[in-house]
Amino acid sequence: MLPIYEGTSQIQSLMAMKDTLMGILKRPQAFVTRIGQTRWRSVSARDALERRVAKLSLLSLSAQQFLLTRTAAGKLRTLADVPVSTWREVLTKQWDPKRDFALAMLHAERLTRILADEAVAELLLEQAKAHPDRRELLERWLDRAELRSKALHEEITTTGTRILGTLATESVAQAAE
Repeated sequence: MLPIYEGTSQIQSLMAMKDTLMGILKRPQAFVTRIGQTRWRSVSARDALERRVAKLSLLSLSAQQFLLTRTAAGKLRTLADVPVSTWREVLTKQWDPKRDFALAMLHAERLTRILADEAVAELLLEQAKAHPDRRELLERWLDRAELRSKALHEEITTTGTRILGTLATESVAQAAE
């Protein structure tokens, strides 16, 4: 998978991020179930390569959970001045992707790269199961994808909050002028 340049890949990343997070919001129980199943697979699979693929999936799920948790926390902070009777409406239907998903938008390309690494690893695992001579290809892929996904996960979970806070402060200051 190669990126398409001239802005198209950025737009696709933003849409993939929004669709991924909104999908979790629509079916949170399925997401939690997937986390549990993947955790179990990462420690109980008989095949060492399958355990590695599951651990890569856990990085992806962890990044998604982090972005969604931060997004939801930001949304909950907006409820301070809203009557309790309207909370359900606000939390289920009044999502503004530009405002509510700011941190996720900042990390959209990183998230889609992790999602792509996860998808490729799963496909290569299926190929390796069907054709044992392809296990080496999966091993080589995982050697690169694990390092890359760990670095991307670290960036997602440790960066962005400060810059968004600075931008919000500047925005408030400009509005006051």
